Amino acid sequence: MGVDLNKDPTFFDRADAHIRLANEHCSDTGRGKVSASLMYGCARFQAWNAATWAEDVEALKAKRNETVKYFVEQYQAMLEENLDDYIGNFEQYMHPEEQQKPPSTILERYVAGERSFASESFGDEVHDLAGATLDGADFSSCFIVADFRGASLQRVSFRNANVKTCDFTGANLLDASFEGAAIDGARFDGASLSGTSFAGASEQGHIYGPNELPQLSDPEHTPDT
Repeated sequence: MGVDLNKDPTFFDRADAHIRLANEHCSDTGRGKVSASLMYGCARFQAWNAATWAEDVEALKAKRNETVKYFVEQYQAMLEENLDDYIGNFEQYMHPEEQQKPPSTILERYVAGERSFASESFGDEVHDLAGATLDGADFSSCFIVADFRGASLQRVSFRNANVKTCDFTGANLLDASFEGAAIDGARFDGASLSGTSFAGASEQGHIYGPNELPQLSDPEHTPDT
């Protein structure tokens, strides 16, 4: 669109004012009719705008085609920009009530009976799962950042998962698997690692061998209760 907001900081304020007025008309008139009136009003204003710059009618006639071309190109560019915006944000704009619903948390889904979270990406949000019970869950090949301190994670699979920076301090990881997982920055201080496998896991370029466990930053640490 090429609008320099440094030179015209109230550009969008004026545009929003026009949109608000059009929305008010939509309350008792169809959108199609409101759209037609809005386009006609815009065209009428631009014709007047062009006329104010002309010295006389001959000058206005001489620049007629140039004026039409300019405003059509400007309108097309603005329409394409806004259509692309709606294409990229369709659900957010057209179904905002669904966007406002809080997504089910991992623990809520687990309690509801779900056990497989394989291949999901949970984003960069730190999930608070401290003290949670997630025994038997499958997080293989997922991306997750979470606080698992003191959690019960018996037989949980983190195979090929990205669990970088996750905190497993004091967690019960009996027979859990981190085979092939990325565990850079993850903490396992005071965790129960009986039967836990880290074979093929990677940490700062180091690949874990069979029966190898992470070096704890504080082997004597026991979690606060």
